[in-house]
Amino acid sequence: MVAVLAVVGAVGAVVLENNNSTVKNNVNTSSSANTSSSSYYITLYDDTSYDDTLYDYELEPSTMPSEGKLSETITFKLVENTLYIDGTGKISQSLFAKYINALQYNIENVVLSDGITEIGGYTFNSCKSLKSITIPSSVTKIGAYAFYGCKALESITIPSSVTQISVNAFENCTSLESITIPSNVTGIAYKAFYKCTSLKSITIPSSVTKIDNTAFEGCDKLTINGEAGSYAERYAKENDINFGSI
Repeated sequence: MVAVLAVVGAVGAVVLENNNSTVKNNVNTSSSANTSSSSYYITLYDDTSYDDTLYDYELEPSTMPSEGKLSETITFKLVENTLYIDGTGKISQSLFAKYINALQYNIENVVLSDGITEIGGYTFNSCKSLKSITIPSSVTKIGAYAFYGCKALESITIPSSVTQISVNAFENCTSLESITIPSNVTGIAYKAFYKCTSLKSITIPSSVTKIDNTAFEGCDKLTINGEAGSYAERYAKENDINFGSI
């Protein structure tokens, strides 16, 4: 966790540009990383900078109470290993500062109530035991690194209300086997599914017209499913990824 937060500080205010070989502020400075016309970056405006002093790393993993208040508009209840988050507005990792160890090591399931509008940057970063999450139709954005390193996450349903899946959102989710991109998403960002080594199937709608070269790096078992003649098919062929017509 400490190493990850060190990266956060380096990201800061990031400007990600479409069809540009350099991503500013040290996210990616390799001129060879994005050489084809399919390079695509979504502007990263999430809360990606945190004060490391907020987190109490001496807490025991079991210290999260059975219920509590995360903000003026958001509360939680913990039933065994399932975390219920109720309220309105955006959730972010900073809301869980004093419960960070419990969140990362004990929570297996998360249920978000209708009214939560955004899963902010790094919210569930490195939640090693997280297997499933219920996302309501009120959510429109999934922030950068939101599920980074959730290695037990087996499945996730993204509602059609979501319009943006930010950079590195599902990077290193090594148990994730399949996912469907909702029809309101128009692009798949930098390393969004990087090193999801178990990912076998992703369904991409015709609304998606841009996919970053790095989005599926390390996904060696992957088949992209989409409409014949779509951008998804073209991207699959350009990047030697199996394609299935739907």
